[in-house]
Amino acid sequence: MSFWSWLFPKEKDFYKMLESQSKVTLKGIEAFSDYMHRERSSTEQIISDIEHEADEIRRLLIDDINKTFITPIERQDLFGLSRVVDDFIDLAKSAVEEFNIYSLEPNEHLENMGLIIRDGVKQIDIAISLLKEHPSISIERCISAKDIVDDGSILYYTALKELAESEDIKYMFKMREIYKHMLEINRKISEAANIILDIIVKSA
Repeated sequence: MSFWSWLFPKEKDFYKMLESQSKVTLKGIEAFSDYMHRERSSTEQIISDIEHEADEIRRLLIDDINKTFITPIERQDLFGLSRVVDDFIDLAKSAVEEFNIYSLEPNEHLENMGLIIRDGVKQIDIAISLLKEHPSISIERCISAKDIVDDGSILYYTALKELAESEDIKYMFKMREIYKHMLEINRKISEAANIILDIIVKSA
């Protein structure tokens, strides 16, 4: 590397890197939603493969953050948004793994939770893709994402109330753990929306 290349390195497109991570993650979440709709023949492996792919994109992004003196988004926000998007697929993969360990079957509540999570992550993906060029529309998508996961929280407590009435104590405790994963993904979607909104405010 020449002195000038070291002094003025080629600018990294962190917006594009976040977008790449988000789009890969969305594919994994779509597979996760399919899984909760009993389409389980290959989705488990798809989720696992996508989780590894998303991890690699995030690893490269973090490495570039560490090598870049000035970033277009504050380092903490870049790292935080990438981390929480990574959490989406990590939590989904954990839910699937526990589903198999417990030998559970999806129910209507999980199907609906899966759809809500898919739609929420899709809104975050769009918000990230619009973050640089169309921040005002990105804000709208973040608000939509937060509204969607609010519905998810209501569904979680409805499902939990019904579950508490089960006479099968073992089933109740197993399914409650899966419900908790779904609620946590909802919370991560809301957290991602908040980080994006913070980024936009700081950039205004």
